[in-house]
Amino acid sequence: MEAMFAFMLVFMILGALNQTLINAAKVRQNTAAMDQAIEEFHALLTIKSDIEAALTLANPAVNSTGSRLVLNRVNPDLPFTDRIDSVLGSADPFESAEQLTITYEIQDGVLKRLVKQGTSPAVVQRLIPAQTLRVERTGGARGLVTVSLSIEGPRVTKTRVIKAAVR
Repeated sequence: MEAMFAFMLVFMILGALNQTLINAAKVRQNTAAMDQAIEEFHALLTIKSDIEAALTLANPAVNSTGSRLVLNRVNPDLPFTDRIDSVLGSADPFESAEQLTITYEIQDGVLKRLVKQGTSPAVVQRLIPAQTLRVERTGGARGLVTVSLSIEGPRVTKTRVIKAAVR
């Protein structure tokens, strides 16, 4: 009788331990998927922020589609007081020397952000692994830019889309 009770107690403990380990594995898997989704949305929100701050969009052309996004924006690292200092330069806060050329494109299966200022070499930032980048520009010079990013997951290929207004 005591042996039966001991076996029953051991099996109950092993069953509870088994359920705990299964739940821990599910939490780990869900956390990894959530981390990937956060990285994807961070990349898209970075693109949206750059589009909304852009002075000009060089690529794609108006009412067309492309696989690269090229834009010019003011360097956000420069303080406004330095940008309008007429002693060191003109009072124009949008001088070409104070602008960045930013390019988004897929290289070797990775979405990359290339930041170039003037004649200096481009700084490459690796954002996320991605298969395709599709940029569609509609509505004229001050229209809408739709960015679609295809990301291959373990079981499916996801397409994330974000839209930004060109100002």
